[in-house]
Amino acid sequence: CHRLKLVIEVDGEIHSEPEVQEHDEGRTGEMERFGIQILRFTNNEVRNEKDKVVRKIKEFLLRQP
Repeated sequence: CHRLKLVIEVDGEIHSEPEVQEHDEGRTGEMERFGIQILRFTNNEVRNEKDKVVRKIKEFLLRQP
C-alpha cells in the first residue's frame, strides 16, 4: 500500500535459510530507512491461518494515524 508505506510479504520455506534471512534483513533495513513498514507472513500462515493474518493486518491499520 503506497499511501501507508506498507509492504505485505508472503515468504516461502526458502526464507528460513540463513543466507536468505540475511538478504531479507538487509532489504528490510533499506525499506525502513524510507519509512516503509513490512508485515511478513509465511505461506503456511496465509494458507492455514487466514484469520490470524487478517487480524494482524487490521491491527496494523488501526495503529495508523
